[in-house]
Amino acid sequence: MKRLISALLSVFSLLALAAPALGASEPSRKEEAVYALLDAAGNVKNIYVVNIFSGGAVTDYGDYSKVINLTDTRKITQKGGMISAEAGTGRLRYQGTLNSRELPWSIKISYTLDGKEIKASELAGASGALELRIEIAQNPKADPAFYDNYALQISLQLDADLCENIAAENATIANAGGFKQLSYTVLPGRGADIKIRADVRDFEMKEISVSGIKLTLDLDIDYGDISGELAQLSDAVAKLDGGAGELTEGARRLSEGMRDYAEGLKRYRDGVAALERGAAELSGGVSALSGGLAELAAQNEALLSGALAMQQAAFDQANDQLASYNLNLPELTPENYASALSASPMLAPAKERLDGVVSFVQGLKAYTEGVSGLSSGASQLEKGASGLAAASSKLAASASDLYKGAAELDSAVLKLYEGLAEYRNGVSELKSNTSDLGGQAEAKVRELLDGMFGKGGKPVSFVSEKNTNVDAVQFAMKTEAIEKPKAEAYASEPSGADNPTLWQRLLKLFGIKGKGKS
Repeated sequence: MKRLISALLSVFSLLALAAPALGASEPSRKEEAVYALLDAAGNVKNIYVVNIFSGGAVTDYGDYSKVINLTDTRKITQKGGMISAEAGTGRLRYQGTLNSRELPWSIKISYTLDGKEIKASELAGASGALELRIEIAQNPKADPAFYDNYALQISLQLDADLCENIAAENATIANAGGFKQLSYTVLPGRGADIKIRADVRDFEMKEISVSGIKLTLDLDIDYGDISGELAQLSDAVAKLDGGAGELTEGARRLSEGMRDYAEGLKRYRDGVAALERGAAELSGGVSALSGGLAELAAQNEALLSGALAMQQAAFDQANDQLASYNLNLPELTPENYASALSASPMLAPAKERLDGVVSFVQGLKAYTEGVSGLSSGASQLEKGASGLAAASSKLAASASDLYKGAAELDSAVLKLYEGLAEYRNGVSELKSNTSDLGGQAEAKVRELLDGMFGKGGKPVSFVSEKNTNVDAVQFAMKTEAIEKPKAEAYASEPSGADNPTLWQRLLKLFGIKGKGKS
């Protein structure tokens, strides 16, 4: 009996001793802050995890090469992949250096200067046209839960004195002292391809920081209201489709009308161009005619003087001959000879000769008067033909411009029609996709929110899947700075209480102010 009691006591003692050990194997409730140091090209150099516990006996899991208590001097025990510690009633923080160098994101940073790729180590102090490219993609070697559910905030600073003409598409740019602060947000499940351009001189740049946090939205959504509103949207899209069809048909008819109008203007332009050529030829012919008539008119006076002299000679000769006959006749002149010579038939031959001379002189006078009139008329005609040629030239230019404008308008209307046809196709496709939008509201809204903000769910440990009691995980990644070598400092390091702790140095590394203990 004593032996039995002793045996039972031994068993109970073993169970009592084993109970704490079994309890300790359960992972403690905690938060994880993951800090990654990257080189200037984005390659991971080291990953540190600060594990934060509320107190009590701590059990944690992780594949660390080294662990450090950041809160106090109490011992932290590492046995294989299990870490144990006693936090007491206060919070406990310890840092673990992960053996793995795999982050959920693959980050690649490259640089080109004046179009040629350059290493970051060669970029410090350089000048020229710089392009900085940051490429972020999913790392297939890491748990996809972080890539799918965590948003990234990327930020960097460019010294405004060293960088000009900064071009950074989709960046939020703010002034921070003498620096331009560039910030980018990358939603869960999406990569990034960021390009930043600037003209730099004596270039230096602070660290690029990348922060990762889980996006959790607690949205109170009334899917019934959304269904009703989306049903209205579906009806509106159907009406829009009908209107787009009518608009496209109207644009088609307008395009055909403009084509006919432009073709008519082309024929008009060609006709006016032919008129311009004919008017130019007419002006040239009339000018030549006017010149010839002017030359003839210039000879009129000499011709008329000669004819009058010939007429006077004929009358003088006739008067001399008739005087020898003693016929008692007055002196013959062009005005009286006809009546004076008509009295005697024997004087008929003399009259006939003088009739010919007088008729010739009168005819020549009429000719010279006609030539003068023609010359004056041709001069006026020349002015009119010249005016017609000038007017037809302007008309031809106007017709050409009018046709050119109509042709451009025709081309624009055709493009409008083609654009509206594409718009109609797009609206028809939108109508097809929204025909039952109200009935699918909840699924579509959830799908949209999942695509933008992640799928939610309980946080998982980045360090180990055995850590099943994790409240939050956040990431802080920082690259090396690009800076010129600094002169060696000879001042001695402070000692004693002024020496920063490892925790303070870690906070300083990531630009966070804080105390070494809490």
